[in-house]
Amino acid sequence: MRRKTILLTADIAYAGNAAGWDAVIYSKAIAVTSQDFNQVVESNDLVFVDFWATWCGPCRAFGPTFEKASEANPDIYFAKVDIDQNPDLASAAKVQAVPTLMVIKNQQIVFQQAGALRASDLDDLIAQAKELDVNAAAAEEATEQAQ
Repeated sequence: MRRKTILLTADIAYAGNAAGWDAVIYSKAIAVTSQDFNQVVESNDLVFVDFWATWCGPCRAFGPTFEKASEANPDIYFAKVDIDQNPDLASAAKVQAVPTLMVIKNQQIVFQQAGALRASDLDDLIAQAKELDVNAAAAEEATEQAQ
């Protein structure tokens, strides 16, 4: 069996193998780089970021789950960051292991965890993120810290 590498750009994935590259329609998850990360976060209310690597087995296992979630939730921006292509971004995000999932709502990180999630857990996290009132949560946290 030949190994394949997936590099995502916009809605097309390029599957590479020893015979060459073939373009395949893939999903709505979009490759994000260090250059456009801030713009993505500032331009979208809710962003799910999958920090991954081509050599990572759990990343390859989680990839299809993340892709299906992106197709089922067009109101959320799903981004994929290849840590080998964007080490500065991975470092700034304090990514210690891959895959790492980060959720950003209203330009605030509300979740970050290493490890591949099951589809049901990702769906639950999506529902929680959609319902989260970031301002109310920040006010509640400030009140607790003041006590």
